[in-house]
Amino acid sequence: MAKRAAETRAPRVGVLVAGMHRSGTSLLTQVLVGLGCDAPKTLMAADEHNPSGYWESSPIAALNDAILTSAGSSWDDWERFNPDWMASPAASVFQERALGLLESEYGASRLFVLKDPRICRLLPFWCAAIRQIGAEPRVALALRNPLEVADSLAARDAIAPSVGFLLWLRNVLDAEADSRHGKRAFAWYDDVLGNWEAVARRLGRALGVRWPKRSTAVAVDIEERIAPALRHHAKDGALDDPAISRWTRATFDILVRWAQGQSRQGDRAELDAIRNALDEAGTVFGRPILISTRLGKENRALAGEVQARDDVIADREQQIDALNQAMRDRDQAIESLNAAIRGKDDQIVGLDRAVAERDVRTDRMIHAVAERDGQVTAAHETVRDRDRQIAQLRKAIADDGERVNRLKATLSERQAQVDTLRNALRARDDRLAEQEAHHNQRQEELAAHATAREGVIGGLRTELAEREGRLIEHEGV
Repeated sequence: MAKRAAETRAPRVGVLVAGMHRSGTSLLTQVLVGLGCDAPKTLMAADEHNPSGYWESSPIAALNDAILTSAGSSWDDWERFNPDWMASPAASVFQERALGLLESEYGASRLFVLKDPRICRLLPFWCAAIRQIGAEPRVALALRNPLEVADSLAARDAIAPSVGFLLWLRNVLDAEADSRHGKRAFAWYDDVLGNWEAVARRLGRALGVRWPKRSTAVAVDIEERIAPALRHHAKDGALDDPAISRWTRATFDILVRWAQGQSRQGDRAELDAIRNALDEAGTVFGRPILISTRLGKENRALAGEVQARDDVIADREQQIDALNQAMRDRDQAIESLNAAIRGKDDQIVGLDRAVAERDVRTDRMIHAVAERDGQVTAAHETVRDRDRQIAQLRKAIADDGERVNRLKATLSERQAQVDTLRNALRARDDRLAEQEAHHNQRQEELAAHATAREGVIGGLRTELAEREGRLIEHEGV
C-alpha cells in the first residue's frame, strides 16, 4: 500500500517563469502565486516601475547577475551567452550557491514558482539545479509585444528601441530553444490581462500541474492584482510596424500562435534559423553596437550629471530667491520696527516733557518745604528763647525761697505742661519733615503753642506780680 501511495503521489514541481524584461513576468507570477504556487521568502521590493511588486527573489536575482558577470555578460547583453560557461569551474561554484538559495527561499515546498527575466538565458542552469533538489522543472514563457517591451526599456533604462528589439529576440529565442525538451507553456501578456482563467487552464494542462487554489475568492483576489490599469506602453498592430525587423516579426508571430495553441510545421526550424542568424550578427555587429551602447550610457551619465548640476543650480537659484524674499521680508519687518521705535521715541519725548514738568513742580515743592523748614526753625528758636526766659523766671522764683514755694509748684506744673507741649511740638516737627501736607498744620500748632506759652507766662507774670503785691501788702501790714 505504501509503495502504491508513493507511486501516485504528485511530484515536486518548480515552475520557472521565463520572459524578457518588461514582458509581464511579474503579472504571470502573481497569477501562479494566487493559484497556489509558493513565492520565494525574500521578495524584491516594489518600486515606481512595478508598483505591485516584482514577485522574484532578491538573492536569486543577484546570483543571476553574478553568473552573467562571470561569463562576461549582463542582463542587457543581446549577444549569445558563453556556451563554454556550463563546463567551466565557475559553474560548479554557482551551482552550489543556487542549491543553497533554493533551499533557503523555498524550503520543502512541493509547488513553487521561480521568476527572473535573466532565467531566459540561464534556463539549463536552473533546470539542473531544480532537478538536484528533487523537483521537476516546468517552464512558463511570458510573451509581450516587442514594441511595448522596447518602449518600456527606453522609459526605464534609456535603452534605444533598436537594442531593445535585439534584447527581446535574444531572451525569447534562448528561452524557447532551451525549454523544448521539458514541459512548457506560453502565456501572452494580453491574454493574461484579458482572460487569465483561460491562460491558467492552458498552463495547467501544458505543465501537468493541478492548481491547489481555485475559488471565487481566489479569482477576485487575482483580478484585483492584475488590473489592466497597471498596463503601460500599450501598442497595437506590432507585426505591421516598420520599426520591427523581419526576425522580430516572425518570432513574435510564431510564439503568439503557440501561446494560442496554434502551431505550424517548420516553426521550430524558422526560430532556429533566426537564432543562428542572431548569433552570427553578434560576431559582426556586437562590437560597434556595444561601443555605441557604452557611449550612449556615458552620454546619459553626462546628461544626468548636467541635469543634476542644472537641478543644483535651479535649487540654488530657488534658495537665492527665497533668501532675497526673506531679506525683503526682513527689511519690511525692520521698517516696521523702525516705525515702532519712532513711535516709542515720540512717547519718550512726551514722557521726558512730563518728567521735566514734574521736576519743576517738585523743585517748587522743595523750595516751599525749605521755606517751611525755615519757619519751623525760627519757631524753634522762639521756643528756645521762651525756654530761656522761663528758666530765668524759675531761677528768680527759686531765689524767693519759701514765699514762692507754692509758685514753684505751680511753675513746675506749668513746666510739665510746657514740656508736654514741647514734646508734642517736636513730634509735630518730625511729622512736618516727613509729610509736606502737614507743614501748615504744624506751623499753626507751633503758633498756637507759642501763644499758649505766652499766655501762660503772662499769667504767671500777672500771678507773680499779684503775689508780690500781696506779699508787699502783707509785709506792710
